[in-house]
Amino acid sequence: MHASSSTNSSAIPTQAPLGQLIQILLNLASPGTACYQAHQLRSDGVYRVVVRTVNGFQLVSIPAPALLLAELGILVDSDRYTISQQLGRADEKVNVVDQLVSLAHVN
Repeated sequence: MHASSSTNSSAIPTQAPLGQLIQILLNLASPGTACYQAHQLRSDGVYRVVVRTVNGFQLVSIPAPALLLAELGILVDSDRYTISQQLGRADEKVNVVDQLVSLAHVN
């Protein structure tokens, strides 16, 4: 696992270290909820990220493509929702939008 210091900046620097990029993604998904500690890339292309929360340490799964998009300054709503849900802070607004999209596909 690789450890890195965290940042509270929401601007994505060019060629950011991976740990810093993960922290930025966490902040965009669920501001002030989790502090990056370490990560490991699994063979299936998903990062397992150790974060510190007010309730202790927690593992969060982040797909590698989400980090590639974050490096470009893009955060997809489904990625934001998935991360915030893992942190126990799923945004009601995103949930409502997801439900509306599901209904639209049914009709």
